[in-house]
Amino acid sequence: MKKYFVLFLCLAPLFFPLNAQHSIQNFRVNYEVTPIGSDFEVPQFSWQMKAEGAQQGYQQKAFQIQVYDENNQMTWDSEEKTSDISHAIQYEGEKLKPTTRYTCLLKVWDNFGNESQTESWFETGFLNPSIDAWSGAKWIGGGDEDLVFHSQYQSVFQIGFSIQLD
Repeated sequence: MKKYFVLFLCLAPLFFPLNAQHSIQNFRVNYEVTPIGSDFEVPQFSWQMKAEGAQQGYQQKAFQIQVYDENNQMTWDSEEKTSDISHAIQYEGEKLKPTTRYTCLLKVWDNFGNESQTESWFETGFLNPSIDAWSGAKWIGGGDEDLVFHSQYQSVFQIGFSIQLD
């Protein structure tokens, strides 16, 4: 009887992964880590799930994305979606405001019932593709007198050579 119990204890982790864990890596918004000045009205989210330890057979079974604005008001909750997709998940919440920082919370569940979560953020730009969005902007730099080309300040090299072939 003891032999069977010891054999069961040795083989159990292969069939019943105990304390199986995973982590979330490379959580990105519009393929960037914490993008600033993004002009996408509909951002996309992506991530990777990494198994911790030597356990194999992990799969994403579900995810949930929540997005909050600067006032900590939720603008989107995807709710728990049963899906193994973790790339190009489209934002489906309220219309994003220009020049605003949004916080994103991501939860991922694996096929063993374990949950991991991570957090990131992104900032929107003007969200206006027209040149009018820049009116009133204060430009950094000098005037027209700073655009004069001074050749003595430029590195100019002239190299000459000849080749003789036998």
